[in-house]
Amino acid sequence: MIIYDIAMKIKTITCHDVYNYGASLQAYALQKYLSKLTHNVEIIDYLPDYLLVNYRVCWKRYNVLPESRLYKYRSNFLVDFAYRVKKSFKKIRFIIEKHGRKVAFDKFKRERLICTDRTYSSCEEMREANLQADLFIAGSDQIWNPLFTNGRDPSFYLQFTKAKKISYAASFGVSLLGDEDRNNMRKWISSFSAVSVREKTGIKLLKSLGLINGVQVCDPVFLLNKEEWLKIASNKYNKDPKIVVYNLGELDPIIKECALSLSRKTGYKIYSIEERGNINYADIRVKNAGPSEFIELFGTAAHVVTNSFHATAFSIIFNIDFYTFIKNNTSSRIVDVLTDFGLQQRLNSKVYEGSIDWRKISDRTDDYKAKGVNYLKDQLKL
Repeated sequence: MIIYDIAMKIKTITCHDVYNYGASLQAYALQKYLSKLTHNVEIIDYLPDYLLVNYRVCWKRYNVLPESRLYKYRSNFLVDFAYRVKKSFKKIRFIIEKHGRKVAFDKFKRERLICTDRTYSSCEEMREANLQADLFIAGSDQIWNPLFTNGRDPSFYLQFTKAKKISYAASFGVSLLGDEDRNNMRKWISSFSAVSVREKTGIKLLKSLGLINGVQVCDPVFLLNKEEWLKIASNKYNKDPKIVVYNLGELDPIIKECALSLSRKTGYKIYSIEERGNINYADIRVKNAGPSEFIELFGTAAHVVTNSFHATAFSIIFNIDFYTFIKNNTSSRIVDVLTDFGLQQRLNSKVYEGSIDWRKISDRTDDYKAKGVNYLKDQLKL
């Protein structure tokens, strides 16, 4: 590892506090890796209103329809309150049921992420604060995805500073850009000293913007090894081998079929890490896991079944036999990482047997990580 004679003051910006495992862990990984090189690293605690929706009820006023018997009482406080509760009931129930999960994520942020003392809510606030650093880094994950508000937010393109700025493993999350997004992104990204993205599609999009010097690098989670990750694991669950299911979004019957098949063959219990869906076929449903609990479960997993990029990434880092299922084969972030490791057969497999020969993967792991290490080494020069 390279230790630098001059410690740089570095500030990073990413979606670090959105109650998503991959988002929290990639933010930690980049900060941890840079800190190991003796640099002084802070994550800008940027939390605009649109990123605060996970555990917040929008208490907007709801209109009582004229045909309702309560219409004439629509200005009454109790009627208005009852309508708000009714319209927000699902969100309120989610907040109550997932309170433990929020507590676990908040604890991880408090104990593991070194953030700026001040929380910022807009690009203008950060510009007025005149944040100081030798280097600003935007990344990683889908911070430039225009389908999300953050992908159109100049803050995630570091437009609040004129200091040296680079990106690390930023992801567009799409393969095509609209005209307005193209114009804004071309202008914003052109102000960077160096640009790196996570997927091959990102390189293509940069070229379509006239930015030809982009580099593809690994997601930050690959910058740390298994032993380093296990240092932040919790100690809440038994150490028995298990099948870990992490099903993002709509429940996939193929993931269920694979997990149950593996359980019948191995006798291992199924542990589900749950965000919103209720995975009723699991033996143990883990509803209140934060990032540290997520790492612990991967540390004792014998098999992983998922549709998540970061669950796939940690399966590779931890050398776990895994199966990844996606409905869109053009989902480049998963396809890219599996192709780079020669593990395409683990995508949408119809046969749930056979172990991965991790000895053959080890050399690829070093080469894969080296892309990111070399990019950062070149940029961490005053």
